[in-house]
Amino acid sequence: MEKKIAVVITYKPFYFLTKICLASIRYYYPDAELYIVKDLLAGEFDTSELEQALGVKELDLGHQKYGLSAAKVHLLASNKFAGQRVLSLDCDIVLAGRFLDELYAKTEGADFVLNPDYVLQPTEAQFGQHYYDMATVKKLDPDFVYPGYVFNGGQAIIKTGIVAGELLAPFFDVDNFPYYRRRDVLPHADQSMLNYLLPKLQQEGKLTIAPVEFMWWSDGAEVKNITLEQVKAGTAYKHLIHWAGVTRVANIDQMTRPDILHFFQDFYYSKVPLGGLKKQLHMAQARADYFLRNVYRTMLKPLIKH
Repeated sequence: MEKKIAVVITYKPFYFLTKICLASIRYYYPDAELYIVKDLLAGEFDTSELEQALGVKELDLGHQKYGLSAAKVHLLASNKFAGQRVLSLDCDIVLAGRFLDELYAKTEGADFVLNPDYVLQPTEAQFGQHYYDMATVKKLDPDFVYPGYVFNGGQAIIKTGIVAGELLAPFFDVDNFPYYRRRDVLPHADQSMLNYLLPKLQQEGKLTIAPVEFMWWSDGAEVKNITLEQVKAGTAYKHLIHWAGVTRVANIDQMTRPDILHFFQDFYYSKVPLGGLKKQLHMAQARADYFLRNVYRTMLKPLIKH
């Protein structure tokens, strides 16, 4: 049975979701190795409570500030966990069941496991708004073959150290912020770069990819129809749930499927001394921070620019 190693990228505004994400993994996998990478671009924050409550370790990738999902690329380029597969996650995700053993078994030998979105017409404008413009990429690389699908990089099983060095350098500078290169061709940060680079490297025989569906969007039809009781049981659903592109606020009652989020949040605070009280304090602070960020973004920042 393959070892479970999960790395979650976290930053201050969504730290409350990070606790929920990691709680969902620990709920199903008590023996999993859990790590966080802290992105301090939006400010410093203390994760010692999380580390103690769930047995989480902070992973040092050599930088403090990342932005634009660059931490995921730094993880990919690192030599951490050499030879092992790692579940790399955004923090706005929860597992909906105990499915990793089955997923690992059916993708045995693959360097990367990606959740595919099969797009038949990659030349349409909407494709370019999320990934890349095919004509522009073809000018850069006439030999590139579109694999028939794209993927969201928020969830992936990866092997580190393969996409590194000279393979990565034309598109990503691991030493200098803001890291990304060739934004003229690959404009949407990791989403553009990895959707081009990983299939390209597979085409060249430098890595292997297993495209397997294991993610649901939180506002999708599948998630609307699942039950909390089955999530608790952990045997019915072979997917994780991702809240990207929808409301993500500390008042999780405003989010899609708040019952699932509340369940894992309560599981987290059950591991914390005085957890009930701390939950209320933490949520009040997160709501206040959210309010102040909105005030700055909508009212103060436009005035400062003028």
